[in-house]
Amino acid sequence: MKERNQIIPSILLIFLELISIVFYGVFTEYQVDANILVQNESVHIYQQYGLFQDIHVMMFIGFGFLMTFLKKYWFSALGMNFWLAALTLQWYILVSGFWHCVLDNDWSQKIQVHIDSFINGDFGAASILICFGALLGKVSFNQMTLIALVQLVFYALNEALAFLWFKITDIGGSMIIHTFGAYFGLTVSFFITNKKTLTKCADIQGSNYTSDLFSMIGTIFLWMYWPSFNGAMATTDARERVIFHTVISLTNSCLFAFIFSRLVNPDEKFDMIHIQNATLAGGVAIGAVANLPIFSYSAMIIGAFAGIVSVLGFKFLLPWIERKFGLHDTCGVHNLHAMPGVIGGICSAIAAAKADTATYGEQLSNYFPLVASGARTSVEQGSYQILCLFVSIGMAIGGGMVAALLVKIFTVEQKEYFQDILSWEGAEGYIPIKKKMENPQEEEKVMRKIEEQGAVGGRHHKPSLLFLPSMLGELKNMSPTKLRSDPLLNRLAGDKKEQALQALQEMVNLGSKILSPTIGSGGTVDFDKKQQNENLFTIGPEEKMAEGEKEMTHIKDK
Repeated sequence: MKERNQIIPSILLIFLELISIVFYGVFTEYQVDANILVQNESVHIYQQYGLFQDIHVMMFIGFGFLMTFLKKYWFSALGMNFWLAALTLQWYILVSGFWHCVLDNDWSQKIQVHIDSFINGDFGAASILICFGALLGKVSFNQMTLIALVQLVFYALNEALAFLWFKITDIGGSMIIHTFGAYFGLTVSFFITNKKTLTKCADIQGSNYTSDLFSMIGTIFLWMYWPSFNGAMATTDARERVIFHTVISLTNSCLFAFIFSRLVNPDEKFDMIHIQNATLAGGVAIGAVANLPIFSYSAMIIGAFAGIVSVLGFKFLLPWIERKFGLHDTCGVHNLHAMPGVIGGICSAIAAAKADTATYGEQLSNYFPLVASGARTSVEQGSYQILCLFVSIGMAIGGGMVAALLVKIFTVEQKEYFQDILSWEGAEGYIPIKKKMENPQEEEKVMRKIEEQGAVGGRHHKPSLLFLPSMLGELKNMSPTKLRSDPLLNRLAGDKKEQALQALQEMVNLGSKILSPTIGSGGTVDFDKKQQNENLFTIGPEEKMAEGEKEMTHIKDK
């Protein structure tokens, strides 16, 4: 039945792509640099293609791996990231071209396609992926596709308003990309997240040692290529300034993220969540002013402040918001993108209010043309920067509400969160706790198949000592309520069920003693850490075997 339920969405997606092909054929054309009928020796493609590929790496590898921190959601994090980035890159050109025609009131020309179109398409993809970060693990493929298409319409409109009407500067997208994407995702999350389902799946939401390591790969890729993200659309004379300001801001956000991560931790240890995210906050905050002559010390202050705010947000603000308002933010985009984006918007207003010919010279018209022409004062330009920040937040919240409404009307609510196994063939992990089937014969058939195959989705798992540490880790991470709800255990009589539960607990304790160097720190054992350490360092192999045989005999008797 599940497979048939996907036929209609698949047909709609095929129809969507057919529309895309028709629209590209009817409404787009080559820009002059790519037109074979025009003899042109432009070097623009050579200047931009390397930067375009850098940003491509950020979208498909950086954002993708950054979201793999959920221990049971790797396939979905990378797969849906891939899908959303490709979908947005393609449709952005059409949607953005439409809004430019509307706001310019000029329908005489077709949409020009060139290398800068794809760079801007990647910027649009970044905003959608930021939104995805707030919803990670809580939305299905179909739901996120619908959300992305709705967001793209509002994103392109907001971008066109910012640059065509408000005439603001935001070279790195602090307001247009980061703040907008974060608040759009948070709004959708607020309206569609089921609190009961979230509570039920809380045990599998977290990360483990391996997933955090892979997530750190995404962080490092983003950190390395962020100067290209901020500088891709800068003029040639400003590009070196953008790179310098972005790098120095990123270094300071990285340093202060490490410093404050240990300061706010009662155990005086680093928190990987802070290092994965707050180290990037300087790149977000500096984006709105990276091309302006703000000098190195200003970039360092912005980076340090963004890093500190991000760490404090993850440590204190994120849990408070969830506790107080019920707003769940899976990736913490409010702390990495929303707040640093607001910082960048405020900094751009200050920089614009101080803009004059003494600082910019003849280049003032390239950054603030209305100030250079006398149509606005510097203070008025700063006011427009702030206005654009509030418009971006307001449009993100309004658009998020529209997207959430459409999701509730046209899609099926997710019953389980944070699990690849619900959507991906071959995914390993936690088997969802299903409600008792109405048909007892059907339930018996399913249970017999599980017993005979010993597999999930038809994939056999042969017993091996290599799987023992991970199996024990899974048992330790299961809450008593979840363990008692296991369908196989529920088939046992009451007294035998209790004996089986007790035997499982003793097996976990025994395995933890014998394999303590192998088992990660994700779970909790009943014996205290002191006793565990004593067993680890004082019990020799022979004593372990003797103790193990004795306890296993006891368990076998039960």
